[in-house]
Amino acid sequence: MAVFTLFSNSLKKFKLRNNVSCANITNNFRLLGYVSKEYNENNDPATHFFDKKVQQLLFDLTRIDLKKIFHKRKIGKLKDPTYEFLTDHQLNEHLHEIRIKAIGLLQFPPAVVVRKPKVKVFSRDFALKGYGTSKFVFTDITFGLKDNERLIVTRDLDGTLQEVDWTSRDRINQVFFPRKYRQLKVPHLFKENYFEELLNRREYVFILDLACQQFEPADPEYQRVSSITYQHINNNNEFEKIRGTRHFGSMTFF
Repeated sequence: MAVFTLFSNSLKKFKLRNNVSCANITNNFRLLGYVSKEYNENNDPATHFFDKKVQQLLFDLTRIDLKKIFHKRKIGKLKDPTYEFLTDHQLNEHLHEIRIKAIGLLQFPPAVVVRKPKVKVFSRDFALKGYGTSKFVFTDITFGLKDNERLIVTRDLDGTLQEVDWTSRDRINQVFFPRKYRQLKVPHLFKENYFEELLNRREYVFILDLACQQFEPADPEYQRVSSITYQHINNNNEFEKIRGTRHFGSMTFF
């Protein structure tokens, strides 16, 4: 807890204690006695989270631990190790390169406002009602567009032409522009019983790594999973489990 006391004292300079507090976080889900917490639009944490001084504080508290950063992940396939004979000079060069790579891998998942449901209706053509048995999806597959900016609309069975919801958008983007390790359907491990079992097994890094792969930072599901995991870590005093990983900074800020 000394780490968090130090961090809190340092952040007083930025008035984060008043600007990003539990009072400004929406509660909407309960599991294991924990309350899911979301950053809401009333007080956007991004301004403070991306402050260079705050980022440096989070990085200093995280500390570089090469063993944790490059440990074998439970996501994806394992690669065979390679062995080389190196001189002392070559070894130092490799260690320098690895340290630079490690700093890049320690990029913290961002703290952003949770995205809100949006449904924009373009037209209602009831003359088309009954002409089909399934919806039609129209997707702008222009290369280079951001997934959250890409135009994706559906023609519903009643003739309504409207923008898709966030869940459908994520799934359709994954079909046309698949991201590595992300699944079309949310893995069962994020559901209550499986999620609880993983938390009790202290599989924090695995949970948070997979959450980053599966969800966007503004996704309510990501903020639900991460906030409950952070609370479980705090209540069980298991900070060292994620110390030295990219998730420690985000948890400390939370």
